[in-house]
Amino acid sequence: MTCLDVVMIAAELCRKRHNKVTKNAGITSKKMKNGANYLNINVVTVTKRKSVKRKEKRDMKKKNDALDMENKRLQEQKAEAEQELKRAKKEVQTEKLKGAATTAATNIAESVGSFFGNNKVKTLERQNVVLQNRIFELEDEAQQRERQQAEQIQ
Repeated sequence: MTCLDVVMIAAELCRKRHNKVTKNAGITSKKMKNGANYLNINVVTVTKRKSVKRKEKRDMKKKNDALDMENKRLQEQKAEAEQELKRAKKEVQTEKLKGAATTAATNIAESVGSFFGNNKVKTLERQNVVLQNRIFELEDEAQQRERQQAEQIQ
C-alpha cells in the first residue's frame, strides 16, 4: 500500500464520516521526475462556510435590530408630532371661540348702547377690530405650526 492509497482512504473516510468535504474537494497526484509521488490535497470543509454563514447571520441580526430600533424611534417621533399638531389645532379652536364670544358681547353692547344713546358703541367697535386682528394673527401662527408639524412628520 502506497502513501497515495493511504491518503485516498483517509480522504474517503473523512468524506463519509463528517460529510464536510465540498464538491471542489479532491486529491490529485503527479509523478515527479525523480519517481516520487507529489500529492495535492484540496479539501475545503463545510465548517468554514458554516462559520462564515453564522457570522453573516449575526451581522444581519445586528443590522435588523438596529433598523427595528430606528423604526421604533421614528414611530415615537411621529406620535409626538401628531400630539403637538392636535394641541395646536385645539389652541386655534379656542381662539376662534374667544373671538366669537367677543363678537357676541360687542353686538349685545351695541344693542344696549343704542337704547341709551351713548358712545360706547364706537369704543366697542374699535376694540372689536383690535381683537379681530389679534385673532387673524393667532390663526396665522397656528397654521404655521401645523405646516411645521406636517414637515416634521414627513
